[in-house]
Amino acid sequence: MTNGKLTKVTVLKYPNVNRRDKQISSQALPTYKSEAITAQSANIKLVSGASVKHTRASPDP
Repeated sequence: MTNGKLTKVTVLKYPNVNRRDKQISSQALPTYKSEAITAQSANIKLVSGASVKHTRASPDP
């Protein structure tokens, strides 16, 4: 905090077990941090604009 304002956010725990977790977290965490600073609160319930696209080839029948 600087002059009573939230200026930096450190996320202590987040999914980081596998490659997919790391990929999603690397995209989502900056948004969460920015929203927390904008809201001046760590109480963030939803951040819009996040989406996950999953494409998988189906097995041959």
